Amino acid sequence: MQVIGSAEEARGLSQGIVTRTRTVFELANTMRGNLNALQGSFQDEGFSELNDIVMKIYQSINSHLEDVKSLQVALDAYAEVLERRN
Repeated sequence: MQVIGSAEEARGLSQGIVTRTRTVFELANTMRGNLNALQGSFQDEGFSELNDIVMKIYQSINSHLEDVKSLQVALDAYAEVLERRN
């Protein structure tokens, strides 16, 4: 088996993935909040369409959080293997 990279790189990737995912999730949540604040300003069905789009984005991000967590666990385990080899 050929090992590529270092434990530090694997841990960095792991942390980077979690950080970026949290940022995207927080931005989507902020969009949701801003949209709720603007709701009173909309007088037509455009709000409903916009709300549906934002909710789909939010739900999509939310549905992949477990995948991101699994990837983080795998990268951390890989880092531990690399550390034991050195």
